[in-house]
Amino acid sequence: MPSSARLIRIPLPSAWPRRVRSAVVHVVGIARVSLTIARAHAENHFDARVRLKTENDRLRKEVALLP
Repeated sequence: MPSSARLIRIPLPSAWPRRVRSAVVHVVGIARVSLTIARAHAENHFDARVRLKTENDRLRKEVALLP
């Protein structure tokens, strides 16, 4: 795991069966991967407006992570 990766704890009800909790965690992981793929496609888009909008979004998120 990269040093910049953070462990994200998803609070799930303990009364849920283990399979359901596992499925929810997997769905969240799949959603993150799909968003990363979509962002990568936008960063390499032929339209400069789409590329600039994506870069702006990425920079705003980086600034939000600053202490």
